[in-house]
Parts: sequence; C-alpha cells; structure tokens
Amino acid sequence: MNDTIRGIILFFLISAAITCYVYSNSTGLWSFIIIGGVFEIAFWFGLFSGDDSNSNSNSNSST
Repeated sequence: MNDTIRGIILFFLISAAITCYVYSNSTGLWSFIIIGGVFEIAFWFGLFSGDDSNSNSNSNSST
C-alpha cells in the first residue's frame, strides 16, 4: 500500500476514534466509547503493521 494512502487512512481512523470519544463524553452513550475503541485499535494495528512483502523479497533474492 502506498505510504500516503496508509497515512490518510490512519489519520481518519484516529480522527474517528477521537470524535467518538468526545461525543460519548458529552452524551454518556457507552456504544460510542466502544466504537471509538474499535477505531483506535484499528489505528494502532495499522500503525505498527509493516509491509512484509518487501522484506521477504529482499531475503529471497540474496540467497
């Protein structure tokens, strides 16, 4: 995936999580806290997941 597209997706995920947290704080709805948590988990998994295809192709070409 292109780094620019990945960055845009991560930005929208963390923005959605923050929006859900703020809305749930003002209304007291637990469902938005849960939805915000899901968005935040998706953000962190997206942030720390690397592109493994490049590392595998480099190691295969050197052998």
